Amino acid sequence: MDANLMESSGDQIALDQGVSTGAAEDPVARLRWLAAAIDDAHAIVAGLVIEKRGVDRAGVLSQLTAGDREIGLRDGAGFERGAERVVGLGVERCHEKPARPAVEPVEEAPVAGFTEPKELRREASAIVGEESVQQRVAGVRTPGLGDDAGHLVQYDDPIVLVDEMDAHARIACRSGHGRSRSRAKATVSAITVQAATLTTMVTTSTAASRIASTLAPFGSSVFTEMSQLARQYNAVNLGQGFPDFDGPAFLKEAAYRAIREGHGQYARSFGVSELNAAIAARFARDTGLTVDPDREITVTAGCTEAIAATMLGLLERGDEVILIEPFYDSYPATIAMAGATVRSVTLRAPHFALDIERLRAAVTDRTRMILVNTPHNPTGRVFTMEELEAIAAICRERDLICVSDEVYERLVFDGRHISIATLPGMRERTVTLSSLGKTYSFTGWKIGWAIAPPSLTAGVRAAHQFLTFCAPTPLQVAAAEALRTGEEYDRTFLAEYRARRDLMVEGLRSAGFDVFVPAGTYFVMCDHGRFGFEDDVSFCRHLVRELGVAAIPPGSFYVDRREGARLVRFAFCKRDETLHAAIERMRPLRERIR
Repeated sequence: MDANLMESSGDQIALDQGVSTGAAEDPVARLRWLAAAIDDAHAIVAGLVIEKRGVDRAGVLSQLTAGDREIGLRDGAGFERGAERVVGLGVERCHEKPARPAVEPVEEAPVAGFTEPKELRREASAIVGEESVQQRVAGVRTPGLGDDAGHLVQYDDPIVLVDEMDAHARIACRSGHGRSRSRAKATVSAITVQAATLTTMVTTSTAASRIASTLAPFGSSVFTEMSQLARQYNAVNLGQGFPDFDGPAFLKEAAYRAIREGHGQYARSFGVSELNAAIAARFARDTGLTVDPDREITVTAGCTEAIAATMLGLLERGDEVILIEPFYDSYPATIAMAGATVRSVTLRAPHFALDIERLRAAVTDRTRMILVNTPHNPTGRVFTMEELEAIAAICRERDLICVSDEVYERLVFDGRHISIATLPGMRERTVTLSSLGKTYSFTGWKIGWAIAPPSLTAGVRAAHQFLTFCAPTPLQVAAAEALRTGEEYDRTFLAEYRARRDLMVEGLRSAGFDVFVPAGTYFVMCDHGRFGFEDDVSFCRHLVRELGVAAIPPGSFYVDRREGARLVRFAFCKRDETLHAAIERMRPLRERIR
């Protein structure tokens, strides 16, 4: 760190010097400027630390070297603590002087020019437009900003960068007092806005935004952001729904065998014959319905592709689809890709029961489809026979297609899973979706399927052939063997997940959450309102940064994200030791209960 920059927290800083026109137009120069600005913010915090510690400023500053900053970030494990460490190095070199009395922080009115954190995104958006702000910036590295391990962090999403700068702004503001605190607030706030400016400039300068207007509103997935933060903070990741353990050994052996036996070329577009037959046999065993494996089953690259193929193959531009929210975030995106629009009906805590009258009222002359997800992600709701019969009645009355996402069909702890296709008049109008990944803990294999009568299968296949054409052949062959397993596997699988659910529910309760116990899936929703955070995003960012646990803010699963502001979703598809570690890390939350 340049010691001169630390001379006074009230000094003029690089931020006040402005940026030349050339720098403003040159993303590389802009990056360099941002690095200097971040250093200045760190210097201000270090200067405030010196004041608080009451040591001799001149003596300490004269002993600091550029290398001290890197040591501070590494050993201090954080922005403010890194500043403490830097100051400590100076003290060690020049011997600590008699301490002055500490000055208590002074609360002040908002500082002119200070941008409140909730305003940052709007300011960033105003620079070049919301769509550009949401574009990914590949390979943007922010020199001078250390993560908790003391290494530079690569930000490939400008919103994440802006949010990280906001986090450091908050830290710097907490560090100051009196007039110095005002300077810190104004400075780091301005840096945050400049970070937004930088990232949007890099977006438009190095890779002009060409994203389609149908997808621009969706930005980066919430799973991408939270997984990135989990890696950055070395957090226990209970966010994205994938196991941290492997699936059964017999299934891996089946895949090895399929590869050795030469199943390495394209399969039939709608699935290898043995897998289609195995899907049909299991569906008949579960539901009593007989389906033609070659005419009514389409194997896809995971259920997510099955969703996309269904929307693209069966919807017309201008159609409406009713979603039951909160919903899996690929639903509205794929509906938009098909040129259709979403109408939503909201499930609300604590029971997340379906309001049938609201569902009925949501249907219009443009409605073409109702999408049902049971067991329901993220609430864990298993829809009752009464709820499904009401949905079926609406579909029959209004001649609607029903898409039933049943990927968690094997994860029902309370109640009973019912496939809506089994209800009277529904087989001929239902597309039933499922997959291998959730039941056999191989989410990365991406083997899914759609079961539908020939009239609907034709649309699914028309889109599927131009999306992936076929799923990986050797994994399809192995999946067929998995589906032929007996009920013993299913019983063991369910018992293990019931134990995980119970462990997670009790751990979250002990941490102070209001927990909504899931009847199915491997997710649990909680109310975090007792801890005093503004919304789901601010809570989840605090959780990952301060306590080292990643969860999902479910606001993005609603049309109006305010519906999810008090909620948080945890995934418990993890080893027991992972769940215990997360629970232990969250215990300090109890201290925040209001």
